[in-house]
Amino acid sequence: MKRFKIFLVNGLLLTATSFIMRFIGFSFNVFISKKVGAEALGIFSLIMSVYLFFITLATSGINLAVTRIVVEQTAFCEHANTKSSMRQCFFYSIGFGIFAGSLLCILAKPITYFFVHNKIPYYLFYFIGISLPFISVSSCFNGYFTALRKNGKNAICRIFEQILKILATRIFFIAIYAFSGFFMLVCH
Repeated sequence: MKRFKIFLVNGLLLTATSFIMRFIGFSFNVFISKKVGAEALGIFSLIMSVYLFFITLATSGINLAVTRIVVEQTAFCEHANTKSSMRQCFFYSIGFGIFAGSLLCILAKPITYFFVHNKIPYYLFYFIGISLPFISVSSCFNGYFTALRKNGKNAICRIFEQILKILATRIFFIAIYAFSGFFMLVCH
């Protein structure tokens, strides 16, 4: 009965966290749509598609891999190996995050040209690329806390990841407004 109660509490915690994160994401999208208008919202959706692709590349199965490794080592009481494995997974996640961020920076010009049709300057993708290593590391810790059934800490990792996405987007739009203001000042 105790295991069922723990399972139920963890399930409710993860469900509530997921609901809160979806609500925050939805609210943020509504906020963005009110602030920037229809055309900018279309550009925003294109940018978010690119951003989500690079997030997928940066996290690239880290969560599942860490969960599996930690569960196996915990099951066989190899707690000393867990620290070593987590250190390796941590550096792996940083490496993939930096790789994805660097790739985004390298491909910023073609992405801007082909996907956004030069509606924004290419260097604004650099701001997004900065968040990718942090999101990747967050995914690593998310897998660790899932494996140890510490879903409260897992929820904190997921909320931190969502906050990073929102901050990167806000910085991106602040840079766009700064650029467009500067552009309007120079052209007129």
